[in-house]
Amino acid sequence: MRKLVVDALIMLVLPLFLVRNLQTLEAEWFYQQGEKLTSAKKYDQALPRYEQAAAILPERAMYQRAVARNCLKLYNPQRRDLRPLYRAWKALQRLQGTEVVYPYDWFDTGEVLDLFRQAGITGLPDPEAYFRRAWEMDSTNPRFLAGWIHWLSRQGKNQEARDLLPVLIISAPKAIKVFGDKLLLTPSDRAWLSHELLSYPLPNLEYARYLVQHQEGVLAETQIQAIPEPEQLRPSIAYQLGNLWVALNHPDRALLVFSRAFKANPHNLTLARSWAELLARQKDFPAAMAVYQQALRQNPSAGDLNLNLARLARSAGQRDLALQYFSKALESKRVTTAQQREIYLALAEIKIQKKNLQGALAEYQKALELKPSDSALAEKIKRLRVQLEYQSGKSPPP
Repeated sequence: MRKLVVDALIMLVLPLFLVRNLQTLEAEWFYQQGEKLTSAKKYDQALPRYEQAAAILPERAMYQRAVARNCLKLYNPQRRDLRPLYRAWKALQRLQGTEVVYPYDWFDTGEVLDLFRQAGITGLPDPEAYFRRAWEMDSTNPRFLAGWIHWLSRQGKNQEARDLLPVLIISAPKAIKVFGDKLLLTPSDRAWLSHELLSYPLPNLEYARYLVQHQEGVLAETQIQAIPEPEQLRPSIAYQLGNLWVALNHPDRALLVFSRAFKANPHNLTLARSWAELLARQKDFPAAMAVYQQALRQNPSAGDLNLNLARLARSAGQRDLALQYFSKALESKRVTTAQQREIYLALAEIKIQKKNLQGALAEYQKALELKPSDSALAEKIKRLRVQLEYQSGKSPPP
């Protein structure tokens, strides 16, 4: 009797199990087809596949999420076709009843409701609650806070948006480019944000750059000077800091920043290059060459440093030094084809100055091989050959 009951239960449950498995397989097939089409940016073809998957298993969050995000990609405010928004809204509503709701789901819901508002559709929930919920669930993602601030700004709630701005810039310093002109409307607004950011080096630097671009030099200097000296030795900060001092017309301070940071990080090529280039712009060529030589002791195969040093030595009339470092740049095999050609031409000119015409001819020929269409160089090679033949007594002078 007991075996009969078990067999009866198996016969009852087994078809349901098989049907469920078939539904899962079918839904997943449609979903994967949608993923392939989305990867190919064929969103209009992907959407029906996602919707079929969601219709088979409406409780599966990933299917509803795919429908909503695909609809957002298809929506174009210029066309005034709101159907993708309504389909996204329906999918997101169904998503709220599934097993897992992520911060991005709340954020996408806020975006859809915001787009409805921008299209003039009223009577739907307030997007702000959804942006706020996404941020509260994951405060490490600056996109959620940015969406919330965007919404507040569009609603004219500038003070509320401004109060959130320091938190956003601390986590995403470049956000100042997006919101600065919208929310920092007065000198007092800019001074307030300056005070809020003083303890954060990277946001400080980004804000200082913004202030320089808006002719707020005094306030920018305040931001820069607040960066602790140990932080100024970090290559990423020193590079930006030095460039800001240059923009503020304080090259002496920039040189000090670069020199200190490079001494603390002698393998950092960016710092060496920045320091030497600034010295060269200041016409202090010996000091610039000394920086390159110091950097090359730590990084002897750095092609661009060898090339830059060779250029400086040539400009300073130090032909032997220029020959040495042009050759090292080639030996490094870290120069572009255009740079190789520049080096061959420079070597040829120097060798002509040193009366080594045969050597110059060889360098010119290498340069021509890299750009056979250079007719002017071909003519120069022809004249140089005639000159060599004349010197050897094989032909009359041209």
